[in-house]
Formats: sequence, structure tokens, C-alpha cells
Amino acid sequence: MQNNKNLDTARDIVHKDAGDIYLGNLNTVDTDLKLPAKGTRGSEIQWRSGEILFLGHDGKITRPTHGVGNRIVSLTATLTYQDAVFEKPFSVTVIEQPNSGYIKAVNPVNIVSKVHEAPKLPAVVIVEKDTGNFTTAKVQWDVIEEKFFNLAGNFTVFGQIENSEIQATASVSMIEEKPQTLKYPNEKQVFSFPNERVRLRGDSLFSDAQKSFLQYLLSVNDDHMLYNFRTAAGLDTKGAMPMTGWDSPDCNLKGHTTGHYLSALSLAYAATRNEHLIEKLNYMVEELEKCQNAMSSMPGCREGFLSGYSEEQFDLLEVYTTYPKIWAPYYTLHKIMAGLLDSYRFAHIDRALTVCSRLGDWVYNRLSILPKEKLNKMWSMYIAGEFGGMMEVLVDLYFITKNVNYLTTASYFVNDKLYFPMSENVDTLEDMHVNQHIPQIIGAIKLFEAQGDDKYFKIAKNFWQIVTHGHLYNIGGIGENEMFKSSGKVASYISDKTAESCATYNMLKLTRELFMYLPEKAYMDYYEKALLNHTLSACDFYEASGGTTYFMPLAPASQKTFQTAENTCCHGTGLESPFKFTDAIYFYNTDALYVNLYIPSEVVWTEKTVVIQQAAENENLSEFSIKINGTAKFVLKLRKPNWVADDVDILINGKIEKRLTLRDGYFEIERLWDDDVVQIRLPLSFHLDHTPDDSALSGISYGPYTLVALSDSSEYLTLDVSDENINSKMKIKEVGKRFELDGITFVPINQINCQTYSAYFRVK
Repeated sequence: MQNNKNLDTARDIVHKDAGDIYLGNLNTVDTDLKLPAKGTRGSEIQWRSGEILFLGHDGKITRPTHGVGNRIVSLTATLTYQDAVFEKPFSVTVIEQPNSGYIKAVNPVNIVSKVHEAPKLPAVVIVEKDTGNFTTAKVQWDVIEEKFFNLAGNFTVFGQIENSEIQATASVSMIEEKPQTLKYPNEKQVFSFPNERVRLRGDSLFSDAQKSFLQYLLSVNDDHMLYNFRTAAGLDTKGAMPMTGWDSPDCNLKGHTTGHYLSALSLAYAATRNEHLIEKLNYMVEELEKCQNAMSSMPGCREGFLSGYSEEQFDLLEVYTTYPKIWAPYYTLHKIMAGLLDSYRFAHIDRALTVCSRLGDWVYNRLSILPKEKLNKMWSMYIAGEFGGMMEVLVDLYFITKNVNYLTTASYFVNDKLYFPMSENVDTLEDMHVNQHIPQIIGAIKLFEAQGDDKYFKIAKNFWQIVTHGHLYNIGGIGENEMFKSSGKVASYISDKTAESCATYNMLKLTRELFMYLPEKAYMDYYEKALLNHTLSACDFYEASGGTTYFMPLAPASQKTFQTAENTCCHGTGLESPFKFTDAIYFYNTDALYVNLYIPSEVVWTEKTVVIQQAAENENLSEFSIKINGTAKFVLKLRKPNWVADDVDILINGKIEKRLTLRDGYFEIERLWDDDVVQIRLPLSFHLDHTPDDSALSGISYGPYTLVALSDSSEYLTLDVSDENINSKMKIKEVGKRFELDGITFVPINQINCQTYSAYFRVK
């Protein structure tokens, strides 16, 4: 009996030690893994790699050469304690080396500067590789003597490209007055409604997801979310269990999910007005303030600091320590600051603004003493230098507090490696980390809003066009294994790690910001595709798990995996997304109401004293009614989606409106509205979404909905279909839900839960 009891204890130890093993983010591995030899309770651990060419038994990483592709390697931990043995498997994706072709040419640099102001030369130049792709290279410019920039005229500056014998040149024009170059509206042309004024209505997948995630948020133990902060501050954890995955005590990213949790609670309160959310928010903010006060009084910790760990990661970043020894400290800090600021903006908790402002002061005091060269090097570092939306949150903090230090601090995060090629409209994104850079572009448009310098708007607009024209999958998602690939290379990179959810979260934010300055239909065409087919599809709304897909797999025999305990970046943004579904449905200005998305919802337009209610009129979501409750004169602008090929019928109070004006992709109806009902009928049809690099490989859509085939085949399905005959061959088996082609069942990807599916097909 005693021996059996000891064995049970030993088994318990190896199981618990296996559960404690955390190796970091194994989806994008490019550096050696640190493999523990002993468990926390005494287990001996031995490691075995399934492919030592890329991953040694000791954790040594050898990346595949560029073009070979990423390698998924099995890694097994064998834990032994007394007579108990337990094996735990891991799957490690070793990412291929970046494209390392030689420099074929260097793009010239042209700078216009005002006399008596030293020209601001970029820290990088754009170079063309022998592969035909463009990238950036660091450059050290010659020192410019003052005599050159104190007089009007032209001169040339030479620079040395890092690790190369090739020289760069910059042509500088010094002028008396810098010309006005504003090409874009310097003010927003349309405005979003406050979150609390727009609500989802009725039954829909959107409302189902929102209800599910609300249920999850209400079930979360707040002390669990505070665990890392209280531990770092030396405070009582109140019996809470440690967090797991990317927030586990031994992970360098701990604290980020708590920031997302604050944002999710705040957005959920604005969307639902559930009072239990306010109780949770007040508790979270009060306890975080206690942690901030405790940390500020700790030896070696500066006033205002707040995190789930000490300041050491920030110190190490400043001496260029690489990932995974540190893991994006400013990225985590952004999540915390954004969560606090959202608590103030959406739930009106003043204490949250105080805590956030102290953190903002801490960032200013730390970064204001660092030279620009050091900042450039920090921000260009893969993963370690990722800083998320620091620029965005600092500009927003400036708008609220009017403290100019926060705007100054936002400018410290300007990253030439990304901004310079985007300002030149050159795609240098290949091999860059997708979600490390989209928030930086959101930061650019925020700087434009605050400072009016149109170069920042140009950067944001060019980036959006480059991404949406050359890097999209058929669901609107981007990136493979978190990385940008060559422009137009989609068929080459269809895998089980396509379309990172948090990247689309940020692309939607960027699109929304651009639309407010340039209210063009193309922005909302993209927004609709990505929202319906990626963001909504990524939500686990069948169970209240709070789960979101990290990647949306698009390869044959794909299956969604909803991340929960791993606490990935996408789990964090995923907690917020269901409460942002209403973000872009409606916009307005003095004269017009824009209806961009056809989603059952309601908006209160206080300035016009009307309430607009939108409802679906049929099961396949092709007919919507828009009821204007109240009396007001304005232009109703209804987006004509890009997937509508036929005529659209619009009825007012049951009668066909024949005098329709279609301007810039929007149907315009101007009148004095008085409790009227508008119906819009959008004819749906099937179409193929060909990949740009292989026209025979295609996705299939029905109107705005990306369809996937229910199939467990690991090979691409071959379909007897073409652009000309798809509408005659595809059959509707269940309106809006099930379709059939060649005996294969197709469903919208946003209705898939755990079924196995394929998203791309071989076609004629």
C-alpha cells in the first residue's frame, strides 16, 4: 500500500512538473531554446528532438535557409521521478532565415529642409536585392558642416551602408521656407459615434459572440489577473493561482493579458452597461494603483512604474539584449496603459487616468535622456524592441491631459526602418514581423492628428495600400507565422499558421482611422471582409471560454484552435474584439450618416435627435431595413459593397426609390426623414478569389462571406468550376448556411467551430 501511495505521489509530481514547463512562444522560434533539466518539484527532464537538423536535443536552433520554408519539429520532454515517468510533447516552428540576397542597387534619398535647420537624414536607406525585392539597410551618414545648411542651395551627403562597401547618397535641398505639402485633409471628414451610443440588436453571430464573451469576462477571477503585479510589488496575492502561458511567472511578457482584460471590461461596459463590469473595473484599478505605489517605493524602481515584473527588462533593452532573454517590455507596458486609459474613457474611472499618467511620466523620464541612435536600434530589434501601440496611447493621453510631454514621448518611438520606406511607397515588409509594425503605423496617423505633418498620413496610407493590395489572404487576414512574406506571394504561404488574429485587430483600427480622414468605400470593403471572415470567425462563441484563434489556419484539413490558457497576444485582443463589432458600422458628419456595414444594430444620433435601427430582413443577410426614428434632415449614405455586381434595390416606406445617386461608392438619399423605413436589397452571388501568384488556386466567396469546404483531405481539393460557371454550379442547400459543389459541402468560415475544413482549392 505504501509503495502504491509513493508511486501515486511520484506520478503527481511528474504531471505537475510537466504542466509547469514553459518554453516561450514556440510558433516563431529563431533562437536557441532554454530546456530545463529539472522540474520545480524535483523531476529529472530529458529532451528529444524529432529533427536534429533544425532543433538539437539540447535546444540548439539551426534555421532553414530562405526559400526552404519554416520547419515544424516535434520536441518531447521525458520527466522521471522515482519510478514515475511522463512524456510531454511540444510542437516547435523554426522559422526560415530572412532573404539574404546581395544588394543590387540603392535608392537615392532626397531631402528638403529649411535653411538653418540641420537636415534630418533617415537612419536607413532602401536597397534592392538581387531577388528583385526591396529591404532597408542601416547607414552612417557623413557629418554635415554647418556652412552647407545655413545657406539656400543644394548639396550631396554620402553615407556608408552597414556591413557593406556600397555607399549611399542623399541629395539635400536647403530652402528659405519649407513649402506647404499637405495633400490630405488636415481634419477628420467623418466621425465615429461614442461606443455607448451604438449597440448590436437582435440575433446574429455578432450578438452571440458578444454575449459569450460577456459571460466569460464576468466569470474571471480578478485576483488571478492581478497575480503578477502583486508578486512584482511584494504584495499579498490573496490566494490566487498564478497565471499561465505567456503570463506565467517565468515568462517575460507577463502582465499583457491584464491590460487587455481592463480594455475588454471597459469596452464591454460601454456596449452593454452591465454594472458588474464597473465593480470589477474599480477593483482592478484600485489594486493596480496599490501595486504602483508599492513598486515606486522599492529600491531601484523609479516613480510611477507599474508592471508584472521589475524594470530589468527595460534596462536590458537599452544595452540591446535580444529575444528571448527579454520579450518586448514596451509592448507589455502599452497593454497596461491602454487598459487604464480605456477604463477612464469608457467607464469614467478617474483613478485610472491618474495611474496611467504616472506611467506616462515614467516613460518620458526614461526615454527623454536617450539619444536618437539608441532608440532607432532598440525599436528595430526583432521582438525585443516591439513596442505595440505606445505611440497611440501616448498621443491619446496627450489629447486628454494636454501634457505635451506625452506627445514628445510618442515621437521617441518613430522608427525609420518602417517609416522611411513607407513614406517612399516602397514595399520593404518581407521578413518583417507583422504585428510588431501595424501598431507603429497607427501611431503615425495619431501623430498626424496631433501635429498635422502630412508625412505621417502618407506613411499610414501607403502602408495600408501595400498590405491590402499585396499581402491579404481571402479572409482579410495577413501574415504567415507572424511574418510578412513577399508581396503577392499568397499561394506559396498557405499553412496552418496563417492570419494572426491580433494583426487583423490592428488593421481594422488603422482602417477606421484612415476612413475618418478619407471616407472612401475601399476602406470599408476591406473592413467588412476582415471583420466578417477573420475577426468574427476567430471567436469561440459556442462556449464561454474567452478563446480566440491565434492563427486562422487556411491549409487543407485545417481546424481552428481557440487559445485560452496560453494567454497569447491574440487571446488578449480577442477579449476586446466582440465589443468593438460596432466600431465602423456608422459614421457621421454635419450633413450625413454613413452606413458602412450591414449588421443588425442601433445608433443614437444625439445631435439630430434620431435613433437609427438596422435589422436583417432575411436569412441569407442580403436584405436589411434601416428605420429612422424621429425627424431630421440629412443625407443617408449606404455603401455599395464591392461584391455586388448587379443592381441594388432601395425602397423607402415600401416603395422603390428610382432617383438614386451613387457617388464614390455610396448611394445617397437626402430628405427630411420622419419615422421612415429604408430597405436595401443586396444581390448575393458566388465568386472565386484567385491567389495572385497561382490563378489556379482560389478561394470561394458568397457575397461577403468566405466559404470553406468541410473536408479532412490533406491535399487541395480539385473543383470543376471557373469564374464563368460558378454561379450555375454552386447550389444553396440551406439559405445562408450550407452550399454544395461537386458533392462537397461548403459553409461560411465564420460558422465553423471545430470541424475540419479547406479554404483554398484547385480550380479551372
